[in-house]
Amino acid sequence: MSQAVFLSALEHFKAGRLDQALAVLQRAGPKATDPQLDYLHAWVLEKKGDRERAVYFITRACEKAPNDPRFPGKLGAILYDLKKFDQAKPHLLKAASLSDKEHSARSFLAAIARTRCEYGDSERWYRETIAIWPEDVDSIASLSWVLAESLQQPEAIAMLERATTVHPANANLRISYCSMFNYCDGLAPERVRIEHEAYGRLLCPTLADRPGRRTRGQGASDGRLRVGYISPDFREHSCAKYAAALLRDHDRTRVHVSAYHTSKTADEVTKRLASLLKPDESLVQFPPGNDAGLAEKIRADGIDVLVDLAGLTTDHRQGVFALRPAALQLTYLGYPNTTGLPVYDGRIVDAITDPAGSEVSCVEPLQRLGRCFLAYSPAPELPDVAPRGTNEPIRFVSFNLLAKVSDETLKMWAGVLHAVPHSTMLIKARSTGDASVRERLLARFASLGIEASRIQTLAYTATAREHLLLYQGVDIGLDTYPYNGTTTTCEALSMGVPVITRGGTTHASRVGTSLVHAIGHAEWSATDAAGYIAAAAAMASNRGALAEIRGSLRQVMLGSPLCDGASLCREVEELYERLWMSV
Repeated sequence: MSQAVFLSALEHFKAGRLDQALAVLQRAGPKATDPQLDYLHAWVLEKKGDRERAVYFITRACEKAPNDPRFPGKLGAILYDLKKFDQAKPHLLKAASLSDKEHSARSFLAAIARTRCEYGDSERWYRETIAIWPEDVDSIASLSWVLAESLQQPEAIAMLERATTVHPANANLRISYCSMFNYCDGLAPERVRIEHEAYGRLLCPTLADRPGRRTRGQGASDGRLRVGYISPDFREHSCAKYAAALLRDHDRTRVHVSAYHTSKTADEVTKRLASLLKPDESLVQFPPGNDAGLAEKIRADGIDVLVDLAGLTTDHRQGVFALRPAALQLTYLGYPNTTGLPVYDGRIVDAITDPAGSEVSCVEPLQRLGRCFLAYSPAPELPDVAPRGTNEPIRFVSFNLLAKVSDETLKMWAGVLHAVPHSTMLIKARSTGDASVRERLLARFASLGIEASRIQTLAYTATAREHLLLYQGVDIGLDTYPYNGTTTTCEALSMGVPVITRGGTTHASRVGTSLVHAIGHAEWSATDAAGYIAAAAAMASNRGALAEIRGSLRQVMLGSPLCDGASLCREVEELYERLWMSV
């Protein structure tokens, strides 16, 4: 009886007939003794989105067959999806202990370890997962980022290079590979473009037809351009600090704004951003999946200019742009490189981030603004800028991801610390919460002649305000290279802390230069390691000048183009108008 019920329900489940499968399973009744029925019942409920009820049935399966690794593995997976990590972990550990072939449980254990900043454990579990199932490309991609955030960037990119050779048609793996290029120095720009183009071909094997340009005024009675912004980061995220200007400062006599939020997460920042729009405008949430549905929504909204704010970052919607729902499509802000897609009419940059000649690495036509390509919106209530004692040793700081801390960055930081005797450095990065990563970082410094006592690490703070308050105890920010900080630099400047940066040959390595130029301090940007070290040492040697900078920097920044959203929007509007007329 139970076997017949199981096979019937399984047939419905495989065919996607979830309601029929559920009806068959329910007819078996609560007294059914076969754990397979409970197991399948949990699968069906999970597919229907009822994970809480699924937990009940998979728990019954675990009780009936405590030595079957599939059941605790599935229970742990469902609890993981419910973000009940503490409850999930023991079940996943049991599944892994019951079978040395249980790869799925190990993958979830790796993911849990990463969320807890346990990078050493995460690396171990991912390696075990891949050893069991070498075809698990999701685990390969995840391991590459664990390695990058653990100061093992060369191994990360080598792993992705091998994996994309074996799995050339896997789009997500290709994205990880392309994204990792931003952390690497010395790559030929032609190679960067070719690899991004390979991703573009996966998403756009054929080009969709461009929709016809409507007559001005067809969609809006007053003749304004209808502009749509797509982002997964209209929420608590660094990109929201730049998107705010676009939603707030556009001239509504020229454009009408629509915003499409493509993350599952909506929070207080989402509400605040929505409040920046006018009564006839909207911010709508359209979670991941169903690109065709979002493209149809954009067409129905009559969008003329569609702007991507994510690039190849998490929860991007490049699939929507591949369908060409708007006559004019641009990419901007969220990703410091080309998308590789041939469906864009431009990538918005500036002349510092992408000087003449940068076209060789970019699929999209470069559309350069005449000012810094960003406008930063500081936190609503910034903590006070506190003075630093002039007799205290200089304290340098970096709050960038450890993945951005390349070997070249470490050499420059060590050079600065050698050049400024008795100085120390605070490094705040979530992966330093893992003992093995912290030891690796300190060992790298030791190999460069810097004692561990001069380096302080911090994984996280409980609140964003506490994060900003840390700037009250530091003197000079040291940027990363070749992937510069953006929000970390802006936060430091807003708290009165100057930042020394270094420009290179890529967009990612020139953002810092663009930022300090925008506030009138081009001298804080160097072109090589020696200049970077010299600039930091010179700044540290003049405590009086440093104190003056600290006292005035916030107001200088707030009055500069870097925080002038209206100026940015005027240039962007002119760009939209010009490109629109050429479509």
